[in-house]
Amino acid sequence: MVCGATEREYLCKKCRDNISKAPDREFSVDFKKNKAFSGLFYLGDYKDVLKNNILEFKINKNKMKLNDFAESIYTMFSDEINRVDYITYVPGFEEKPFHTSGVAEKLSQFSGKPVIKLLVKIKKNKSQKELSGFDRKNNVSGVFKINSEIKIKKHSKILLFDDIITTGSTVNEVLKVINDFQVSVFSLGVTCSKSEEK
Repeated sequence: MVCGATEREYLCKKCRDNISKAPDREFSVDFKKNKAFSGLFYLGDYKDVLKNNILEFKINKNKMKLNDFAESIYTMFSDEINRVDYITYVPGFEEKPFHTSGVAEKLSQFSGKPVIKLLVKIKKNKSQKELSGFDRKNNVSGVFKINSEIKIKKHSKILLFDDIITTGSTVNEVLKVINDFQVSVFSLGVTCSKSEEK
């Protein structure tokens, strides 16, 4: 625990109470208009206790924190997660994104839903976190495609996991790719902020 508490949960009751309850967001890139989009679920604003937890999780790549973080997400959103057919994730800037694929794998273990690598990157791009909103949109344009080795049924419900959502550029680009296959998407953003994105 970042706060030093000794409770079993990754976030103790005090930390959970201190996490800002983030309202429904409007993003600079309105991915909610995409016909593939069917819901957005996230824990809170990317600041204070939640920000500290996520930064420690991503930087240290601690497997125990990975398990506890995924368990917190599943506990909060179990009804939504249990309705999907598959779990997938946004490929990160790194070749093996611990913070996205790792959480997706753990969510699969908790829910029993299969995790699939639905997306592949077809070109290398810069990390989003140092870019402005306009540059982020251009940075992810044409970066993803559907993995041709994955065969899923039409209209399957997908939980798409991305760790931090800011402008909505990355999610929007993914939805444009998935939209071609008429796949319903649950977008699960762990945090949502106006100023920071992975």
